[in-house]
Amino acid sequence: MLDRDAEDTLVKWFKLTSYEARAYLALLSGCKTPREVAKRAKIPYTRVYDVIRSLESKGFVMLGGDEISVLKPENALLNRIIQLDTAYEEERR
Repeated sequence: MLDRDAEDTLVKWFKLTSYEARAYLALLSGCKTPREVAKRAKIPYTRVYDVIRSLESKGFVMLGGDEISVLKPENALLNRIIQLDTAYEEERR
């Protein structure tokens, strides 16, 4: 079972979707393939590739061919803070 509090934190403070948060937590728990992520995170398999690519664009995972490398939470969250800060500064202009 995935940690609901961690999911809520990722959604609220780091602006991930629920699918993204659950997929990231599944990857942290050791899932290695999109099929495992979909099953563990309760994401429709037809959506899991989009979710993983979105996590890559937000700095939570790195993709290399068929391999998914999950970033440590402290690194992923720092990446996301920088992205959100940059987006905020651009909107202020």
